[in-house]
Amino acid sequence: MKRAFHVSFLRMILPLALLLALVLTLPGTAMAESRAYQPTTVEEAVEYLAAQCTAAGMTDDYDIAVWMHDWLIYNADYDETLVEHRPDGVLLYGTGVCESYTLAYSLLLDRMGIPNKFVESPEMEHIWNLVQLDGEWVHVDCTWDDPVPGGAENHSYFGMNDALMSRDHTWDKADLPASTASSLYYPLYQGMACVSSQEELETLLTRYAEAKQTDIEICYIGADASFGLYERFMTWFYENNWKYGLSDCLCSYTGYQLSLTLQYTDPWEKPSDVLDTPVNAPAFSI
Repeated sequence: MKRAFHVSFLRMILPLALLLALVLTLPGTAMAESRAYQPTTVEEAVEYLAAQCTAAGMTDDYDIAVWMHDWLIYNADYDETLVEHRPDGVLLYGTGVCESYTLAYSLLLDRMGIPNKFVESPEMEHIWNLVQLDGEWVHVDCTWDDPVPGGAENHSYFGMNDALMSRDHTWDKADLPASTASSLYYPLYQGMACVSSQEELETLLTRYAEAKQTDIEICYIGADASFGLYERFMTWFYENNWKYGLSDCLCSYTGYQLSLTLQYTDPWEKPSDVLDTPVNAPAFSI
Protein backbone atom coordinates (compact mmCIF):
# COMPACT_ATOMS: atom_id res chain seq x y z
CA MET A 1 0.00 0.00 0.00
CA LYS A 2 1.14 3.51 -0.67
CA ARG A 3 2.91 5.56 1.94
CA ALA A 4 3.79 2.45 3.91
CA PHE A 5 6.21 3.04 6.80
CA HIS A 6 9.69 1.74 5.87
CA VAL A 7 12.38 0.91 8.46
CA SER A 8 16.07 0.44 7.65
CA PHE A 9 18.07 -2.40 9.10
CA LEU A 10 19.86 -0.11 11.53
CA ARG A 11 16.60 1.21 12.91
CA MET A 12 15.52 -2.31 13.76
CA ILE A 13 17.54 -1.97 16.94
CA LEU A 14 14.86 0.38 18.27
CA PRO A 15 12.39 -1.25 20.62
CA LEU A 16 9.76 -2.87 18.42
CA ALA A 17 6.90 -1.85 20.66
CA LEU A 18 7.89 1.82 20.45
CA LEU A 19 8.17 1.69 16.68
CA LEU A 20 4.76 0.08 16.24
CA ALA A 21 3.15 2.56 18.59
CA LEU A 22 4.59 5.46 16.60
CA VAL A 23 3.34 4.14 13.27
CA LEU A 24 -0.12 3.18 14.43
CA THR A 25 -0.78 6.58 15.94
CA LEU A 26 -0.10 8.50 12.71
CA PRO A 27 -3.57 9.63 11.56
CA GLY A 28 -4.68 9.05 8.00
CA THR A 29 -1.69 6.96 6.90
CA ALA A 30 -2.07 3.84 4.81
CA MET A 31 0.07 1.88 7.26
CA ALA A 32 -2.16 2.80 10.19
CA GLU A 33 -5.11 1.44 8.27
CA SER A 34 -3.31 -1.61 6.92
CA ARG A 35 -2.64 -2.87 10.45
CA ALA A 36 -6.38 -3.33 10.94
CA TYR A 37 -7.25 -4.01 7.30
CA GLN A 38 -5.99 -7.51 6.46
CA PRO A 39 -8.76 -9.42 4.68
CA THR A 40 -7.92 -12.54 2.72
CA THR A 41 -10.80 -12.48 0.21
CA VAL A 42 -12.59 -9.86 -1.86
CA GLU A 43 -15.80 -10.62 0.02
CA GLU A 44 -14.11 -9.93 3.36
CA ALA A 45 -12.66 -6.70 1.99
CA VAL A 46 -16.03 -5.47 0.76
CA GLU A 47 -17.71 -6.25 4.09
CA TYR A 48 -14.90 -4.60 6.03
CA LEU A 49 -15.05 -1.39 3.98
CA ALA A 50 -18.84 -1.28 4.15
CA ALA A 51 -18.58 -1.44 7.94
CA GLN A 52 -15.84 1.23 7.99
CA CYS A 53 -17.87 3.54 5.76
CA THR A 54 -20.92 3.18 7.99
CA ALA A 55 -18.83 3.69 11.12
CA ALA A 56 -17.49 6.90 9.57
CA GLY A 57 -21.05 8.23 9.54
CA MET A 58 -21.62 8.08 5.78
CA THR A 59 -25.36 7.80 5.11
CA ASP A 60 -25.97 9.87 1.96
CA ASP A 61 -25.28 8.05 -1.33
CA TYR A 62 -23.05 10.85 -2.56
CA ASP A 63 -20.90 10.81 0.58
CA ILE A 64 -20.72 7.01 0.49
CA ALA A 65 -19.61 7.05 -3.15
CA VAL A 66 -16.91 9.64 -2.36
CA TRP A 67 -15.73 7.66 0.70
CA MET A 68 -15.34 4.45 -1.30
CA HIS A 69 -13.67 6.31 -4.17
CA ASP A 70 -11.22 7.92 -1.77
CA TRP A 71 -10.39 4.66 -0.03
CA LEU A 72 -9.44 3.10 -3.36
CA ILE A 73 -7.29 5.95 -4.67
CA TYR A 74 -5.48 6.47 -1.36
CA ASN A 75 -4.88 2.79 -0.64
CA ALA A 76 -3.94 1.55 -4.10
CA ASP A 77 -1.56 2.49 -6.90
CA TYR A 78 -1.87 1.88 -10.61
CA ASP A 79 -0.23 -1.40 -11.61
CA GLU A 80 2.37 -0.37 -14.17
CA THR A 81 3.17 -4.04 -14.80
CA LEU A 82 -0.41 -4.41 -16.13
CA VAL A 83 -0.89 -7.70 -14.26
CA GLU A 84 -3.68 -7.05 -11.74
CA HIS A 85 -7.02 -6.84 -13.60
CA ARG A 86 -9.32 -8.36 -10.96
CA PRO A 87 -10.83 -6.51 -7.98
CA ASP A 88 -8.43 -8.50 -5.79
CA GLY A 89 -5.66 -6.21 -6.99
CA VAL A 90 -6.71 -2.91 -5.43
CA LEU A 91 -8.72 -4.46 -2.59
CA LEU A 92 -6.18 -7.01 -1.34
CA TYR A 93 -2.79 -6.06 -2.76
CA GLY A 94 -3.02 -2.31 -3.19
CA THR A 95 -2.37 -2.28 -6.93
CA GLY A 96 -4.30 -2.78 -10.15
CA VAL A 97 -5.11 -1.48 -13.61
CA CYS A 98 -8.30 0.37 -14.55
CA GLU A 99 -10.33 -2.84 -14.65
CA SER A 100 -9.32 -3.64 -11.07
CA TYR A 101 -10.33 -0.17 -9.83
CA THR A 102 -13.63 -0.28 -11.72
CA LEU A 103 -14.65 -3.80 -10.65
CA ALA A 104 -13.71 -3.12 -7.03
CA TYR A 105 -15.62 0.17 -6.98
CA SER A 106 -18.67 -1.52 -8.46
CA LEU A 107 -18.62 -4.23 -5.78
CA LEU A 108 -18.40 -1.61 -3.05
CA LEU A 109 -21.26 0.43 -4.52
CA ASP A 110 -23.37 -2.72 -4.95
CA ARG A 111 -22.80 -3.56 -1.30
CA MET A 112 -24.02 -0.08 -0.29
CA GLY A 113 -27.08 -0.29 -2.55
CA ILE A 114 -25.93 2.34 -5.06
CA PRO A 115 -26.81 1.58 -8.72
CA ASN A 116 -23.88 1.58 -11.10
CA LYS A 117 -22.81 0.44 -14.56
CA PHE A 118 -19.57 -0.10 -16.46
CA VAL A 119 -18.42 2.26 -19.21
CA GLU A 120 -15.98 0.62 -21.61
CA SER A 121 -13.87 2.34 -24.23
CA PRO A 122 -12.18 -0.06 -26.67
CA GLU A 123 -10.53 2.92 -28.33
CA MET A 124 -8.90 4.01 -25.07
CA GLU A 125 -8.49 0.45 -23.73
CA HIS A 126 -10.06 1.82 -20.59
CA ILE A 127 -13.03 1.23 -18.29
CA TRP A 128 -14.70 3.26 -15.54
CA ASN A 129 -18.00 3.54 -13.64
CA LEU A 130 -21.32 5.22 -14.27
CA VAL A 131 -23.00 5.80 -10.90
CA GLN A 132 -26.54 6.86 -10.00
CA LEU A 133 -26.53 9.55 -7.31
CA ASP A 134 -29.55 11.62 -6.28
CA GLY A 135 -31.44 10.13 -9.21
CA GLU A 136 -28.83 11.26 -11.75
CA TRP A 137 -26.21 9.21 -13.59
CA VAL A 138 -22.64 10.53 -13.37
CA HIS A 139 -19.20 9.29 -14.39
CA VAL A 140 -16.58 8.29 -11.84
CA ASP A 141 -13.09 7.33 -13.01
CA CYS A 142 -11.15 6.19 -9.95
CA THR A 143 -8.14 5.24 -12.05
CA TRP A 144 -7.65 8.72 -13.51
CA ASP A 145 -8.13 10.24 -10.04
CA ASP A 146 -5.10 8.22 -8.90
CA PRO A 147 -2.37 9.30 -11.33
CA VAL A 148 1.08 7.71 -11.55
CA PRO A 149 3.13 8.20 -9.46
CA GLY A 150 1.15 8.29 -6.24
CA GLY A 151 0.72 11.39 -4.14
CA ALA A 152 -1.47 13.41 -6.52
CA GLU A 153 -4.81 11.78 -5.73
CA ASN A 154 -7.76 14.01 -6.58
CA HIS A 155 -11.46 14.24 -7.53
CA SER A 156 -11.09 15.56 -11.08
CA TYR A 157 -13.15 12.69 -12.50
CA PHE A 158 -15.80 12.26 -9.82
CA GLY A 159 -19.38 13.15 -10.78
CA MET A 160 -18.77 14.29 -14.36
CA ASN A 161 -21.62 14.42 -16.85
CA ASP A 162 -21.32 13.23 -20.47
CA ALA A 163 -20.23 16.65 -21.75
CA LEU A 164 -17.37 17.02 -19.28
CA MET A 165 -16.26 13.40 -19.58
CA SER A 166 -16.25 13.63 -23.38
CA ARG A 167 -13.42 16.15 -23.27
CA ASP A 168 -10.84 13.37 -22.92
CA HIS A 169 -12.84 10.10 -22.83
CA THR A 170 -14.56 8.32 -25.71
CA TRP A 171 -17.20 5.59 -25.42
CA ASP A 172 -20.34 4.21 -27.03
CA LYS A 173 -23.28 5.97 -25.38
CA ALA A 174 -25.96 3.87 -27.11
CA ASP A 175 -26.69 1.38 -24.33
CA LEU A 176 -26.04 3.64 -21.35
CA PRO A 177 -28.29 6.15 -19.57
CA ALA A 178 -27.56 9.77 -20.41
CA SER A 179 -25.62 11.82 -17.87
CA THR A 180 -26.63 15.48 -17.99
CA ALA A 181 -26.44 16.80 -14.42
CA SER A 182 -23.62 19.25 -13.69
CA SER A 183 -24.29 19.96 -10.02
CA LEU A 184 -22.91 16.58 -8.90
CA TYR A 185 -19.43 17.20 -10.31
CA TYR A 186 -17.22 17.12 -7.21
CA PRO A 187 -15.61 20.58 -7.55
CA LEU A 188 -19.02 22.21 -8.08
CA TYR A 189 -20.60 20.12 -5.34
CA GLN A 190 -17.89 21.28 -2.93
CA GLY A 191 -18.28 24.94 -3.92
CA MET A 192 -14.96 25.30 -5.74
CA ALA A 193 -14.64 28.33 -8.02
CA CYS A 194 -15.29 27.19 -11.60
CA VAL A 195 -14.69 28.91 -14.92
CA SER A 196 -15.68 28.02 -18.47
CA SER A 197 -13.61 30.51 -20.50
CA GLN A 198 -10.41 32.55 -20.57
CA GLU A 199 -12.37 35.70 -19.75
CA GLU A 200 -13.92 34.13 -16.66
CA LEU A 201 -10.51 32.91 -15.52
CA GLU A 202 -8.90 36.34 -15.86
CA THR A 203 -11.81 38.04 -14.10
CA LEU A 204 -11.60 35.58 -11.21
CA LEU A 205 -7.82 35.90 -10.85
CA THR A 206 -8.02 39.69 -10.92
CA ARG A 207 -10.65 39.71 -8.19
CA TYR A 208 -8.56 37.39 -6.02
CA ALA A 209 -5.38 39.43 -6.55
CA GLU A 210 -7.10 42.73 -5.72
CA ALA A 211 -8.37 41.18 -2.48
CA LYS A 212 -4.89 39.82 -1.69
CA GLN A 213 -6.28 36.29 -1.44
CA THR A 214 -3.58 33.68 -0.93
CA ASP A 215 -5.03 30.16 -1.15
CA ILE A 216 -7.08 29.55 -4.30
CA GLU A 217 -8.64 26.55 -6.04
CA ILE A 218 -10.06 26.80 -9.56
CA CYS A 219 -11.71 24.24 -11.82
CA TYR A 220 -12.29 24.50 -15.57
CA ILE A 221 -15.73 23.26 -16.65
CA GLY A 222 -15.75 24.42 -20.26
CA ALA A 223 -15.98 22.18 -23.31
CA ASP A 224 -12.47 22.80 -24.70
CA ALA A 225 -10.42 19.67 -24.02
CA SER A 226 -7.18 21.52 -24.77
CA PHE A 227 -7.81 24.33 -22.28
CA GLY A 228 -4.57 24.52 -20.31
CA LEU A 229 -5.60 26.00 -16.97
CA TYR A 230 -2.05 25.95 -15.63
CA GLU A 231 -0.48 27.49 -18.74
CA ARG A 232 -3.13 30.22 -18.89
CA PHE A 233 -2.57 31.06 -15.25
CA MET A 234 1.18 31.31 -15.86
CA THR A 235 0.60 33.83 -18.64
CA TRP A 236 -1.75 35.90 -16.48
CA PHE A 237 0.68 35.82 -13.53
CA TYR A 238 3.69 37.14 -15.43
CA GLU A 239 1.63 39.78 -17.20
CA ASN A 240 -0.05 41.04 -14.01
CA ASN A 241 2.17 40.33 -10.99
CA TRP A 242 3.47 43.92 -10.92
CA LYS A 243 -0.03 45.34 -10.74
CA TYR A 244 -0.89 43.59 -7.49
CA GLY A 245 2.47 43.15 -5.77
CA LEU A 246 2.57 39.42 -6.47
CA SER A 247 6.06 38.22 -5.64
CA ASP A 248 5.75 34.46 -6.06
CA CYS A 249 3.31 31.59 -6.44
CA LEU A 250 3.21 27.93 -5.52
CA CYS A 251 1.11 25.95 -7.93
CA SER A 252 -0.14 22.38 -8.37
CA TYR A 253 -2.62 21.01 -10.86
CA THR A 254 -4.40 17.82 -11.83
CA GLY A 255 -6.40 17.60 -15.02
CA TYR A 256 -8.73 20.59 -15.11
CA GLN A 257 -8.13 21.69 -11.52
CA LEU A 258 -5.59 24.20 -10.23
CA SER A 259 -4.45 24.91 -6.66
CA LEU A 260 -2.54 28.13 -5.95
CA THR A 261 -0.83 29.80 -3.05
CA LEU A 262 -0.15 33.42 -4.01
CA GLN A 263 2.51 35.45 -2.21
CA TYR A 264 2.50 39.24 -2.05
CA THR A 265 5.25 41.80 -1.47
CA ASP A 266 4.80 43.35 1.98
CA PRO A 267 4.68 46.25 2.52
CA TRP A 268 3.35 47.24 -0.87
CA GLU A 269 0.85 49.76 -2.18
CA LYS A 270 -0.70 49.73 -5.59
CA PRO A 271 0.75 52.67 -7.56
CA SER A 272 -1.51 55.46 -8.71
CA ASP A 273 -0.10 55.22 -12.22
CA VAL A 274 1.05 52.32 -14.35
CA LEU A 275 4.53 51.09 -13.50
CA ASP A 276 7.11 51.10 -16.27
CA THR A 277 8.46 47.68 -15.34
CA PRO A 278 6.81 44.73 -13.61
CA VAL A 279 7.96 43.20 -10.34
CA ASN A 280 10.67 40.62 -11.02
CA ALA A 281 8.88 37.67 -9.53
CA PRO A 282 10.98 34.52 -9.08
CA ALA A 283 9.81 31.48 -11.02
CA PHE A 284 7.12 29.67 -9.11
CA SER A 285 7.28 26.03 -8.16
CA ILE A 286 5.11 23.11 -9.22
